[in-house]
Amino acid sequence: MRTAISYYQDRFSEAIKMDPINGAENFMKDNPDYFMLADKLTNNLSGIRNDETAVALLERNNFATREIVTNITDLTALGAVFNDDNYAFSSAADAYLRTQKIPGLDAKYKASEASLENMKSTIVNKGWTDWFKLIQVVSTEMKKPPYNLDPARGYGDVVLQQYKDAFIEQQKVENPMWYDEKVNSSGGGDSGRMASVIKAVTIAANTPEMWKDLSQQPRWSAIVEYMNFRYEINDELKRRDIGYDTKSAIDLRNAVTLKVWELRNKDVKFGQFYDRYFDGDDFSVIFDYTPPKRSK
Repeated sequence: MRTAISYYQDRFSEAIKMDPINGAENFMKDNPDYFMLADKLTNNLSGIRNDETAVALLERNNFATREIVTNITDLTALGAVFNDDNYAFSSAADAYLRTQKIPGLDAKYKASEASLENMKSTIVNKGWTDWFKLIQVVSTEMKKPPYNLDPARGYGDVVLQQYKDAFIEQQKVENPMWYDEKVNSSGGGDSGRMASVIKAVTIAANTPEMWKDLSQQPRWSAIVEYMNFRYEINDELKRRDIGYDTKSAIDLRNAVTLKVWELRNKDVKFGQFYDRYFDGDDFSVIFDYTPPKRSK
């Protein structure tokens, strides 16, 4: 999915890979023409302005939105589809939905208001930003001499996990709101947030008219590739009759790590999406969805 601004998007991803801390800021300083071109050539579904994109998706996809809301138990999962720059649920999308008459939505919003606000808080978003930077910085440094380590496998994977574990432990005190979201959203189970995320993303990608809109955002190519990969891992777990966290599944866990890093390297935005919504995936939840027939 190449567009007129793909050249700049590629350079942006490379800038972040080379300098995870200052790369985005340096890119913006060095490429002022990018914003003029993006403003001229992109529509509001491109994902360039995430809040605008989130609202446009809602306005154009009432049926899919209704399906998502009625099938999920945790409305914070809406952020996986209708996200802001931090990959939280867009405030603009939130405001839009509060004015709509979607069956079952009002009661769910009243019950979920606190968690929705928590998800969008600057404190929680800072935690996710710091988490993403940690992974980017450590993995980038490990690849350099004299270490020459691959963060996707072997000792490199072990070292990166040690940094991640230490960061999570530190956030118990420094950012307990982020820690609570991180711990409570990880793993599988039919009632957890990840199950709602899986359902929301599956419905969005399998509703033809909504996919036509989503496909204008390059990151959705990697997201769909990951979702299809989940089916392969789930099928293999069922074939062997084992759990993802068992010793017998170590080869599958290694395959998942390699796949995730492959997709992260393809698109840095997938890494931000994955970190917030799928890190800790145990592949126990699969949601098969076919859009219901609609009355004419």
